[in-house]
Amino acid sequence: MSTLRPLSQGAVRVDEYRELREEGSSRAAIEEGLRLGLLVRARRDVYVWQPASDALVSALRIGGRLACASAAAHLGLWVPSDDRLHVHLWDGSTRLRDPRDRHRRLERREGLVLHWEDLDPDDGDRCATSAAAAVACIARCFGVHEAIRVADSALDRGLASPADIERALEGLDWDGMPAAAAVDGKCGSGYETDAKLLLLAAGLHYEQQVRIPRVGRVDFVVCGCVIVEIDGREHHEGSFEEDRRRDAEALLQGYVTVRLSARWLDDNAHRFIALVRAALELHPRG
Repeated sequence: MSTLRPLSQGAVRVDEYRELREEGSSRAAIEEGLRLGLLVRARRDVYVWQPASDALVSALRIGGRLACASAAAHLGLWVPSDDRLHVHLWDGSTRLRDPRDRHRRLERREGLVLHWEDLDPDDGDRCATSAAAAVACIARCFGVHEAIRVADSALDRGLASPADIERALEGLDWDGMPAAAAVDGKCGSGYETDAKLLLLAAGLHYEQQVRIPRVGRVDFVVCGCVIVEIDGREHHEGSFEEDRRRDAEALLQGYVTVRLSARWLDDNAHRFIALVRAALELHPRG
């Protein structure tokens, strides 16, 4: 029996054998699709159209779908640092298979995290749980801080609504406030979320994603006079000259710019607020 549930198709199409036949594909056509690499047989009666990630094929082969951090990666969200495969299995799932071999039973579970009763079986699609469910699962597996990072990412990409995030983080607190109140969807990366949470905890007033004439959009403006930019290498490696032009223009308009790499923030989070305060002290309005 197929392990698929009557859920919608996701970003990658996944079909039962009977569905392929009902759509008019003959046995020979299905075998030809497998031979040409257009399809992959994840397990008995479950076929994945290509291209598909190894993680997705492995989750389907086991007998479930992607969950938690693995679902976040599949959906293009910020992903916690974790090499394990997270798989949602429906209650009562049987005949679990090895993620590397559909003919072998699942015996070794190193590198796997199996989620059973803690996820809604009707949520998401055949490939993965929803973004909101991934946030809730990440809160349990990795803690509230990581969940806020992923929730910001989900809102930023339009894959969850504020109401979805409120439900996902219901009952969870961060720094004495409801965790959902720390989520705004204005952060383009987990590192920007880190900076936001540090500013919040320090009680410093800030605005996010501010457009400044002739400068463009900046990550943060703190206390109206200090710009904070968090540069991820993948986005800024080729923009050295443009970043310096922006910083110079901002200075001409009365702003002090603190430009940090994501790596620096990751290694020096405990020094971030001291750095921002130092910049504020240098500014006449600080």
